[in-house]
Amino acid sequence: MSDISDFSDIDDSSGNEKENKLYKKKSKKSTTSKVSDSNKDDILSKQNTQKSVGNDQNDDKKLHMQKSGTVEPEKKLDLKIGSKEDNTLYATNSKSFQNLDNSTKLKEQPRRTEGMNPRVADCVMSPPEFFISHIYHDNKVFMKKYAHSMIEYENDFFIYGGINAKNEYLDEFIKFTYGPNTFTSKKLTENPGKRAYASLTLAYNSENSPYLLLFGGLCGPNILAKDCYMYDIAEDTWSKYSLKLDSVPGARYGHAYTYCPVTYATIIWGGLNRNNELLNSGHKFVGGEWSEINNKGICPSPRAFSSLAWLDRTTKDNVNYSFLYLFGGDLTNRGTPTDELWVYNINNESWTLVKNSSGEIPCPRWKHGSVMVDKNMWISGGLFSGWFSNYTIPDLYVYDVPSNCWFHCQIASKQIHNCYDYGTLNLHSQTKAFFLFGGKNYNNEPISNVCRFAPLCTSVSITMMRNDIKNINSLILDMKKEAAETANNVSEVQEIIHMFSLDIKDFKTLFEALTRSIQILKENVEHVDKELSILKETIGGNKQNPIENAVIENANEDLEEIKKTEETENAENEIKIEEVSPA
Repeated sequence: MSDISDFSDIDDSSGNEKENKLYKKKSKKSTTSKVSDSNKDDILSKQNTQKSVGNDQNDDKKLHMQKSGTVEPEKKLDLKIGSKEDNTLYATNSKSFQNLDNSTKLKEQPRRTEGMNPRVADCVMSPPEFFISHIYHDNKVFMKKYAHSMIEYENDFFIYGGINAKNEYLDEFIKFTYGPNTFTSKKLTENPGKRAYASLTLAYNSENSPYLLLFGGLCGPNILAKDCYMYDIAEDTWSKYSLKLDSVPGARYGHAYTYCPVTYATIIWGGLNRNNELLNSGHKFVGGEWSEINNKGICPSPRAFSSLAWLDRTTKDNVNYSFLYLFGGDLTNRGTPTDELWVYNINNESWTLVKNSSGEIPCPRWKHGSVMVDKNMWISGGLFSGWFSNYTIPDLYVYDVPSNCWFHCQIASKQIHNCYDYGTLNLHSQTKAFFLFGGKNYNNEPISNVCRFAPLCTSVSITMMRNDIKNINSLILDMKKEAAETANNVSEVQEIIHMFSLDIKDFKTLFEALTRSIQILKENVEHVDKELSILKETIGGNKQNPIENAVIENANEDLEEIKKTEETENAENEIKIEEVSPA
């Protein structure tokens, strides 16, 4: 399967003769030969698209593709496949399916026998189904307009300028908050003034904080804006941005623009200058400065009102690349659309025209919108140049980058009121849904409709879900590992506690034994004290001092006399009591 990241299947030179190996698709330019009205009606009834080529189509039909800025005259609108002699790419040897909507019946493969090589078939996943919803409002804040600029940042959609139903140029600055679904008009003291067909992107200022960058556009009919303004999201203020004259892109409008969602590097390409001349130059805004995009080799022809999308890719060799995908546009400023898809390799500074994409390629268009969702570029709406007038194209296509294949998403065109001139497709990064605000309807009238394309189930959501499941499984494994480590730690702690308990028990036993020993020792000490007292008394009784004995005898005699005196006094008192008492 081809991978656009390494350009293995993309022509890298304008004059290369590898065209005979590729499908050629017919361009609907004003310089092509006339087709019958019946064929024109048939084109419009099929939403101005060309059916893809399959193996079951006639061998006498051929599909042509226009070159950069040129058209090959043709007589028929029919599609055909070349013969094997002119090396036309077939579905049997293609690296991706030629037709996925009208796929051919699979032939019964012979059973594998010994000695036969196994067959390998590349597959491409079909695009997701979309659910279209409309956000209704009272038209008091966001009114009917077209040619406005807008960008999404953290759930808020910022809308600036445009042209109303009276063909008046506007300087309105509106914020739409998704979720509550509310429009808020931001009346600021200073703003960039009236603007239409300008670019509005995200960038970083010198303090590394995000802001909106408004560049180019029209201030009025044939009046180009010369100023570049930036809006500080945190401070809620507009300020004029001073630029270096040697690096400033020339004044322009209707240019294609995009930005890197990681680095916030802004890219503009093409457009119209003050003389309404088409441009094929591009500029990059990084770190507060503009610089011109270098081209090594061929580059797209001058054009306006094309679409530009940014994609970061990692190759099989784990090398990071950044790419720009430029689709469609007006080649003459008179309604000459193209269906060219150009890829710019920012790392190599080279453009490459994609010529061999398979599937159902969208018809030429301008004033359409595009958005990159992971590895898929979505294309919606635009204008198609008819023989008598221009026609609106309310359709939806997707280009699968890894498989280099286009898909036509079957959506009822009556549900899409926003046909063209609505600026860009604006992706809501959290839900992978994209929005259309205003623009013009199929009657070329300005509208205020808000349309939301939400994928029902996409490979992106499945991949995200798988990644989430993988991350959850990793978390669960980490938790299990941590739980096992915690259990081991708990076991070790329990063992330590058990050993400590045993130590405490042993210590208690030793303490009790020590207490008993101390008690016994205390009793022995008391016994020894008694023995010592007795011994002292014994020793003291045998060795009394004569003086002490004399003193003791005198004391004893005194005690005897005292006792006798007391007895005498007691007797006398008793006698006195008896005499006093009555008979």
